[in-house]
Amino acid sequence: GDVLLVDEEGSRKSSGPAEALALEGRNVIMIPDAIDPLSEIMENDQVAAASRITAGPDHDRLLADLRTARELWAVLRAERPTVLHTHNPKPGLYGRVLGRLAGVPIIVNTVHGLYAQPADPRVRRTAVYAAERIAGACSQAELVQNPEDLATLRDTLKMPRSKLALLGNGVDMSRFASADDRDGRRARVRAELGATDDTVVVGAVGRMVLEKGYA
Repeated sequence: GDVLLVDEEGSRKSSGPAEALALEGRNVIMIPDAIDPLSEIMENDQVAAASRITAGPDHDRLLADLRTARELWAVLRAERPTVLHTHNPKPGLYGRVLGRLAGVPIIVNTVHGLYAQPADPRVRRTAVYAAERIAGACSQAELVQNPEDLATLRDTLKMPRSKLALLGNGVDMSRFASADDRDGRRARVRAELGATDDTVVVGAVGRMVLEKGYA
């Protein structure tokens, strides 16, 4: 059957799963609602079809979200996918609900992070958890990136344990660790950073976006 991938951040995050599914002979339809191009996937024809959801300006976010949901509904009704896989909080919320209403047989959501944490104000937690619980009732599987969110979904939101699966995050650093440093690269980099031999250096790799604290 067809597999529909919905991701608000374009093709980069979903390109790997899309290509893997396509190689298995699936018809894969990606629906990013951002302006990130799909060229890296479409160039090798591994994804059978692609659609785009229009992204609205920041100052018109509510109307843009409603427009996005309407466009997604139209795609769901036209394509009739067998599997709908949503990513990120907002596409995950309206995507799961619309998928259930459209009669999609299998709905999967990847939980990259909940918009509310136990330490947040009660009003925020109540609103976010209620929306997540409703959307979660529409899916067959929730793929969770971290154990803290899995515990919240299981213990606070009372989602069935059978539909929760921990994916986890992280990188195997042994793949990048050199047995020795014959060329002095480590020492050079530490010197460029002004770090002494006793200084602990922590590296972080991620997207430079406002939601991650970068202005």
